[in-house]
Amino acid sequence: MTGEGKNVYVYSADTKQFILIMTDLLDESKRDLINPIDTMPKTRKFAGDYLLGKRSLVSIRNGRTPNQALAFIHIEKNDGGCVGELKGEILFTSPNTAIYRQGGDPCILQFTFTSSSVTLKEEEGCGNHRGLDCTLNGNFLKKKEAKTKTTTKKATKK
Repeated sequence: MTGEGKNVYVYSADTKQFILIMTDLLDESKRDLINPIDTMPKTRKFAGDYLLGKRSLVSIRNGRTPNQALAFIHIEKNDGGCVGELKGEILFTSPNTAIYRQGGDPCILQFTFTSSSVTLKEEEGCGNHRGLDCTLNGNFLKKKEAKTKTTTKKATKK
C-alpha cells in the first residue's frame, strides 16, 4: 500500500536520533482495515468473521462466559461516504440472538445468527458509532475458515 501523509517523529535522547512513531495518512480511505480483536479465541458456536462487501466486517470472538461474546463492527457504505465502527461486549438473549447494550451508550444493536450469517438491526441510538446517512443494519455472510493442512507420515515397509 502506498499513500501520502505526515510522519510523526520523537527525539530519543539515549540514541540521539529521531524515531518515526506514526504516519498519519491524508487519505483515510486507503488505510488497511485493522481488526482489534482478530487474535482473540474464536472457538464458540458463532465466533468468526462475517463480511458484507470488501470493507464491512462483523467480527465475533469468545467472551468471558458462554452467553457473552466480543464484537467488532466496521462498516463502509456508499463508496466510503458512510463509515462506522463499534467494539464491545454482546450478551446472548436466546440461542441465536444477542444484543449490544453498554452503560452510558444509547446504542442498542441486535445480532441474529444463522449457521452462515449474522443480521444486525439497530434498535436505538447508534448514531454516535456511524455517519448520519447510514445505519449499522445489514446481513453479513460468514467468512469461510482456511483449511489447515495436516501432514501424515506414510508408514515405510522394511
